[in-house]
Formats: sequence, C-alpha cells, structure tokens
Amino acid sequence: MKKGQFIFGRKTAAKELKMSPSTIRNRMEKLKTVENLDIQTDTHFSIVTIVNWELYQHQNKKEDTQTDRQRTGKGQPKDTNNNVDNVNKYKRAISVLEFFAPVINGWDKSNLEKTIDGFISTRKTKQISSGVIQKEFEYWKRFPNETINAALAAYVDGQHWESGKSEKYFQGIIRGKDKAIQKESNQSLFQKAF
Repeated sequence: MKKGQFIFGRKTAAKELKMSPSTIRNRMEKLKTVENLDIQTDTHFSIVTIVNWELYQHQNKKEDTQTDRQRTGKGQPKDTNNNVDNVNKYKRAISVLEFFAPVINGWDKSNLEKTIDGFISTRKTKQISSGVIQKEFEYWKRFPNETINAALAAYVDGQHWESGKSEKYFQGIIRGKDKAIQKESNQSLFQKAF
C-alpha cells in the first residue's frame, strides 16, 4: 500500500455507516467520477487511492517565504505544483460540469465554470465535493434559467470569490435577481394591461 491508499469493502462500509451497499457504491462512483478517488476493484475488496492525498497532508503547513524570495531550487517545485493544482482544479470543474450536464441544461456554461472555480478558490482545501455542487444545483433548479444566468453573470462580473464569497452569497444573488426579474415582469404586465 502507498500513502493515500486504503483497502475498502463495500459491504463492511455499508454496515459501519448504516447505509445500503448500493448507496455506498454510488457515492464511491461519484467520487471517482469527479476525480477525488481512484478505485482499483478486486473480487473481494477495492484499493482506493485518494487523488492529491499529499495536498491534504500539507494544507496547514506554512510556506517558507525566504525560499520563495531566493528563487532557489526549492522555490521552483512549489511554483510548478501550483500550476499543476490549477490544471487539476480546472479538470475537476470540467468533470463536475460533465457529470451534472443533464441538470445544468440552459445555464451559461462559461459563467458556470467560472462560478464553480470561484467556489473552489474560496475553500481552504481548494476542493469541492460533488455532493455540495449537487445540493447547490438542486437549490438553483427552483429558479428559472433566466434568473440563474443573471446571477452567474453577476457573480463572475463582480469576481466575488476574491473577497471570499461563495455558495451562500451566490444564493443571495439568485434571490435578488429573481425578485428583480419578477418585478420587471410584473411592471411589463401592468403596462400591457393599460
């Protein structure tokens, strides 16, 4: 076994977590689909590898600023790793969008990608689970596509992630845009009536 790997049995996990084996399988598959896990299956068990396990081990470790200033050989790998992290973040956002494609039909995909990236950048781990995104999308589906697209544009145009504002703030933008669109629609109907 390597670091970041563990042996996993679906039936044992189901028993310990008090869930059905099919639920465990489905959730593990979701984590695999969004590239959080790699799963090597055997007839009796699976070997699960946590993708980017090393990143989770060092998230609270402080950076050596002197190394960065001196631009020594130690500074370069850190910069290279940051570039790899950015590529991985982009791949995760794209795979998440592909995973939820049936749900997001009608939403501006470019602004949606930027919004998801914004959510990711506000998190300490620079990761977001498919469950969090699914919960957000379920909330968003309560509103018309016009409202969601207006909210996505507002979040992206304002670059609200730079001030640490993530999903909850975005939900406020959705509600505000929905009220504005309803008010505009009501005024239009009122004008047509007279």
